[in-house]
Amino acid sequence: MRTVLGTRSKIPLRFWPPIHPHRRRCSSLTYVRVCSLLAPCRRGASAARIRKTIFSRVLAAFALSAAVSCAKKAPPPPPPPVTEVQAGAVPDRAPLDGLDAAWDAAPEMAVPLLAQDVVEPKQAVAGTPTIGVRALIDGGRVVFRLEWTDGTEDREVGLGRFSDAVAVQLPVAAGGDVPSAQMGEPDKPVRISLWKAAWQDRPADVGAEQAGRHPNAAIDHYPFAAAADPAVREAMEVRYAPARAAGNPVTVMAPLPGPPPGHGGPPPPPPGFAVQDAVARGFGTLTALPQPASEGHGVRRGERWIVTIAIPLAAAPEEAPARGRRTYAAFAVWDGSARNVGARKLRTNWVPLVLPP
Repeated sequence: MRTVLGTRSKIPLRFWPPIHPHRRRCSSLTYVRVCSLLAPCRRGASAARIRKTIFSRVLAAFALSAAVSCAKKAPPPPPPPVTEVQAGAVPDRAPLDGLDAAWDAAPEMAVPLLAQDVVEPKQAVAGTPTIGVRALIDGGRVVFRLEWTDGTEDREVGLGRFSDAVAVQLPVAAGGDVPSAQMGEPDKPVRISLWKAAWQDRPADVGAEQAGRHPNAAIDHYPFAAAADPAVREAMEVRYAPARAAGNPVTVMAPLPGPPPGHGGPPPPPPGFAVQDAVARGFGTLTALPQPASEGHGVRRGERWIVTIAIPLAAAPEEAPARGRRTYAAFAVWDGSARNVGARKLRTNWVPLVLPP
């Protein structure tokens, strides 16, 4: 054992070969090759000075290594939050397929979902926290891509069973003076485009589909079906089919031959259309338009719905949605397994919608 550099620690000689690079003993240090890199031997250098040089350079090397390591592990700064729905312009027709690669370039805004707790039936708990919204615009439409979490897929309706659904709400008039986000106001109507999973795969022959699903069901007789006098039929419809008499668009019964004017109501979207367009002027005023102009499509990815809703652009610039105008949009989600139906839903506040010229 040999004492090195006059220190108290003793290191076996085999770890400290006393051979100088120039094959002579260093006059001030039992030399090693690593020391020759940290503190090259200089004639007349004292052992204390060489030790100090070695210590400072080793400390600097450790500090540099730690700095480089931390720099590599530090995550990149998060992107700024998206605070408005910016519709990206596409030269061709915007895709209805929510999994199309064209949607990757559209920024997504995470819009908070709130429980509708103003009117009955109320939604007590807000389940899904947010809905992701993207938008693309082509020559004649603005297409929204809506994505949210829903652990169950509800495509069928029945006794105590409800369909998953989502809706886009736009003010009829463009600009910043928007009505209430909850179904509009009497003098400020809103336009609502509603997609339902149950409508997407509805067969052309609803009657045959229902007969196949409920083979033992039978209808005894509706007296108004045989009434020849229109006035008599109108009175009997009110008595025996109040939903149709009220113009309820959810009724799927085919119109009777020669129905009285103003009765029968618009049916749900025809087969192939999964979106119903409607206008509202406050709670309880939702009125379906006779012919749907919007279209949509929904797909499942894991436990999430991805739904696209394409809405025609307005012909007049003072209406929404119009190119080059800043307006607002709101959204609503229904979870069938949570017994969401009608007013029992999750909804958003207005969020800015920017459409390029």
